[in-house]
Amino acid sequence: MIIGACGFTGSGSSAVMDYLKEYNSIYPFNDFEFILSHSPDGLEDLDFQLNRHCSKYSSSVVAIERFRRNVYNYTINLIVDKSIRRKAAELSEDFIRSITQVKWKGFGSAHHQMRFDPFYKDITFNKLSYKLAIRFLRLMPGSIRKNWSIYPATTMEFSICPKDFDELAQEYVSSILELLGADPSKKILLDQPFSGNCPQNSFKFFKDPKAIIVDRDPRDMYIFVKEFYHRKGIVYQVPTDSVEHFVDYYLHMRDKQPYLDSDERILRIQFEDMVYNYEESTRKISDFCGLSSTDRYRTVFKPQKSINNTQVFRRFKGYEKDISFIENKLPSYLFPFEKYPAISHFEEMFDKVKTLS
Repeated sequence: MIIGACGFTGSGSSAVMDYLKEYNSIYPFNDFEFILSHSPDGLEDLDFQLNRHCSKYSSSVVAIERFRRNVYNYTINLIVDKSIRRKAAELSEDFIRSITQVKWKGFGSAHHQMRFDPFYKDITFNKLSYKLAIRFLRLMPGSIRKNWSIYPATTMEFSICPKDFDELAQEYVSSILELLGADPSKKILLDQPFSGNCPQNSFKFFKDPKAIIVDRDPRDMYIFVKEFYHRKGIVYQVPTDSVEHFVDYYLHMRDKQPYLDSDERILRIQFEDMVYNYEESTRKISDFCGLSSTDRYRTVFKPQKSINNTQVFRRFKGYEKDISFIENKLPSYLFPFEKYPAISHFEEMFDKVKTLS
């Protein structure tokens, strides 16, 4: 079983990670966020380009190279051990070979697009170098041009609807996880393996997947980001330049998104319930993951400490209008703090607080 603790950036999924670390039958991997499947140019995008979009040869040639670079940027380069890093690179190339139907040296519109992609390199330099290379090649005798195999020619990897793509991708993910130390005899806990708003899109790449989606009161998220991240000069993924932008972001990230669909593989948890309704919420999590109380051997998550990450919006003055706006626009997402006793003391937490994933 693969258990994913997922959120919406700053929504508190680390609380679920900490709680599940208390069980002996859980293997937690949180060296880095395992976003191999749902990150841009990850497995989801590769699947789309090879199996559904299929625009002549260009879709696969560009998508495969972008996937390769994604794997190196967000997985392989994050591995500390050099020998494991090399093995991960080998596994990735093996997977790419397994889904590639034809491979040759060439160039064309797909190569042209890839070279100009500003996501990777400076667009002006690449455009100039490409044009100069083409002009130079046209001056060469036909016999040389025919066998030309260096720049601007490159390896073209073509694939349309490759056989057993889902199975091969799942085997690849399992191999990477085992290489990283995950014990397949245990339930494997991963940080952000699925996107919070649509985890189902990545389920087919994992064996027996389950997603725990953690959300947080928008008032606390808004103040937390403004007072901690922005005042510390940290560029953050949540817009708080205006409360209107924040509300639009918060709402569209959740409204009518697939994570709300009825699916026995998805459990939705409110971060505040982990604190104020600890027994009930943790029981839901343990039942969802098929855990036994006799298997629990230590305490990691402490609600008496995490309470300091709640009701943050009540600690700072000057945001009354913004909070009122959020309450009016997002009433169904508010946690009912009024049902619980007021907190009279908060620890000094803003210099110590960990990122809420």
